[in-house]
Amino acid sequence: MPQVNMNMSNVDPDAGFDPIPPGEYQLQVIDSDVKESSNGNLMAVFTYEVVGEQYGGRKIFDHFVLNNDIALKRLKSLCVACGHPNPDFLANTEELHGKVFLAKVKIERDKSGNYSDQNKVSTYKPLTQAGQGGAAPQAAAPSPAAPAAPPQSGPPWGGDSQAATSPMAPPAAAPQAASTPPWQQG
Repeated sequence: MPQVNMNMSNVDPDAGFDPIPPGEYQLQVIDSDVKESSNGNLMAVFTYEVVGEQYGGRKIFDHFVLNNDIALKRLKSLCVACGHPNPDFLANTEELHGKVFLAKVKIERDKSGNYSDQNKVSTYKPLTQAGQGGAAPQAAAPSPAAPAAPPQSGPPWGGDSQAATSPMAPPAAAPQAASTPPWQQG
């Protein structure tokens, strides 16, 4: 029989994942990913953390199926709320990391009874709309100033290039970078 010999006297038992009450909360984007949904569609997945307040540190998960108009409108609302410099084009979900916004959070109940109740963001607003004067809370970490990533020859999620038909492709009028595109490099 495998032995563990682990002293857990200083660890509290897991309290579970009950949703926080509905209301407006300051959330910070702390993680994101682009993956394939169970239906085979591209999906951006975000993790937010409640900043300050009574529920500080609690996490809320959000996803946006990228071939769905309603999800794209919600994603653009998130970009605007986070103060993204060009909310018409999001090149990388990490551009929103560290950003704080005001969210109206509700509880989504699973009608099938298969899943637990969970929080869902129903509205995304910039902090300035909440009378915050644009000041980020003290707990908010500044977003890191990372150097620009080199251009990729395919989409960031891998696979064959769908740039012409993907909603993640830049608009036709988007300015081109001054560097030589990867397909013209020798």
